[in-house]
Amino acid sequence: MLFQRARAHWGRLMIVRIGAQMVLIGLVVLARPSVEAAACFALAMLAGNLVAFGRSIPFGFLRRTFARPWLVGGHVRAAIRLILNSGIIWVLSLATMFSGYLDRLIVLAASKTDLAIFSLIVASLSIVQTAIDYFYFSQHRREFLEGRISFFAAIRSRAYQFVIAGSLAVGLTLTAVNILLYRGAPHVPIVAIVFVALIQVTIGTSLIVREIAYWNNQLKAILRVEIIFFAAIGLIFATLYLAKLHYVWLLPPAAASLLLRLVLFARIKHERIPIS
Repeated sequence: MLFQRARAHWGRLMIVRIGAQMVLIGLVVLARPSVEAAACFALAMLAGNLVAFGRSIPFGFLRRTFARPWLVGGHVRAAIRLILNSGIIWVLSLATMFSGYLDRLIVLAASKTDLAIFSLIVASLSIVQTAIDYFYFSQHRREFLEGRISFFAAIRSRAYQFVIAGSLAVGLTLTAVNILLYRGAPHVPIVAIVFVALIQVTIGTSLIVREIAYWNNQLKAILRVEIIFFAAIGLIFATLYLAKLHYVWLLPPAAASLLLRLVLFARIKHERIPIS
């Protein structure tokens, strides 16, 4: 739908999906099932997806396929070949997930007294990277696919700057509200909030330049950048862990590593490699 520019229809379905999931999760919470609650939450998420996107499932194709067992085997073999030949894409997917949740990993280094409030700060400011994904990247997905957008043109655009400014305003407001409403909250250094905000902006901006390189089929260049990033993070965090410093000291090197990753992504040549 996004590639076909059917954004309004996609937006309505996303609202339906999230609304259904929230209602179903609320029912699970109220019911307090005796069985494993995590399984019920997973089923609630699945049901919400089916409510919104169930009509898009190709049931006719599935019926025709399973009516001919030899077709099932052919599709399974083709799927396995596709997975085996897409190893670098799986690795890049895992690398992106790690960088996107870096600040959540830092939460694990916080003491029990700081864990809850720092988690709330991270959750509040994570709206920044989500906003860049939904309100900038998704709005220009076809331009990314066709290679008609450059990194510097993107960050100089009013749309990008508006998304950054608006999401930071909302995120910082949510952060202030959470701190004010948290009874007996421990002291939260302003510098921690600043660095979490910087991390979120960097992660969101890296999404733009990484997608440009991805749709230009610069997969090996992206992988080299992620390897350098992993090495930097591993070295810095290992040093700080051995020094047994406060979790706040993890934020500056994390932000620096993400900025290095962003710069390296921006240096990838803006040229499309043919898909072999």
